[in-house]
Amino acid sequence: MKKILLYSLLGMLITSCGTPIQTVSFNYKRTPLNPIAYHQGVTTFKPSVELSYAQNAQMDRELYEQEVARLRQVYEDSLTAYNNTPLAQRIVLGLKPPTFVMPQPPTMPYMYDANDLASKIKIDGMTRGENNPLLINVFFEGYQVGGIDKQLKTKKRKQNEVEYIDTTYNYTAKVKHEARLYAQVANGTSAEYNQYVPATQSYKTISGKAFKDTLNAYDDIIKTIKAEEQKIAFDNITHINAMLNSEFGTSDMRYSAQLHAPKSSKKRDLSDLNEAIVQARMGFDYLSSEPNKGLEYMNKAIAIWENAMKEYSGSKKARISPDVMKAILKNATEAAIFTHNWEFALRYMNQLKTMKLKSLDNAQLNVLNNQYQDLKKRYDALKN
Repeated sequence: MKKILLYSLLGMLITSCGTPIQTVSFNYKRTPLNPIAYHQGVTTFKPSVELSYAQNAQMDRELYEQEVARLRQVYEDSLTAYNNTPLAQRIVLGLKPPTFVMPQPPTMPYMYDANDLASKIKIDGMTRGENNPLLINVFFEGYQVGGIDKQLKTKKRKQNEVEYIDTTYNYTAKVKHEARLYAQVANGTSAEYNQYVPATQSYKTISGKAFKDTLNAYDDIIKTIKAEEQKIAFDNITHINAMLNSEFGTSDMRYSAQLHAPKSSKKRDLSDLNEAIVQARMGFDYLSSEPNKGLEYMNKAIAIWENAMKEYSGSKKARISPDVMKAILKNATEAAIFTHNWEFALRYMNQLKTMKLKSLDNAQLNVLNNQYQDLKKRYDALKN
């Protein structure tokens, strides 16, 4: 009882459009979108990283070295021919000693330590291991610079009653380092996963420092681009881990739900709706530790809300006014989503859409729909 009382006191009470909102935080087990490991009881993973661009870089280096060898041979042959030509003939022919000019070497990309990158890969609910693991291969495709743009800023200032305009320049650049994920259970099953990490496919904008001349500003953005090349893959590990956790991880996640609590008045007794919120809060509290108990409380709350919905007539003067009805539908949707009552949740949201909604109502409906879509996909993935 103390636990429940403390939980109620911890709930954050805010007011929006006249309707108090109790925000409940709770743990809820999020299952994977891709169950190739889950269905086979795989709890370990073995990560590796491959620098896909390294092969092309090595080829460029080999081609460069071949070109240097060719030009050197041409130079040596020309030097031999020159030395074998008599001085008088050199003068008549206007021959000059040959010179050897080294070609411009290719710009080599930064080579990460693949093992270092692999050591930072994590999956919720799974540990590293060699016993029938989920094999994770991450392929880094190469650093790309999408463009460099010059920015100009002016600022007015006065000195001794004279107005001056100071101009500074800085450059921005768009960069990315795409990563692709491949996963397969080690026991040789045909189930596999092969996708790019979307967050790594978009260019990010980096900026250089501002200078009074464009030359220094340009030199600085080049330094910034090179510095970013040496860290962007580590930054992308964050996106990779997030995708791995979503696709393959199973863990207790911290969720929050908003319970809308219309207040009773002399003309409107809403004590039943308050009781439904108490039941729902207790249900959310037990969802992780005692799921059956949590489900029992949540079903009691849904039953109360269902009975209240039957009273709705659309009248603003009725006990269940439009604003109260919207609060009920939002609460019932939240409870239905986290108890896997997908048909109920969809019905509540569709009914809510038919009502006159304010911008905040639409925003809250959008949050509910996103929760529904994500958790429904995860539920269906485990059933297929």
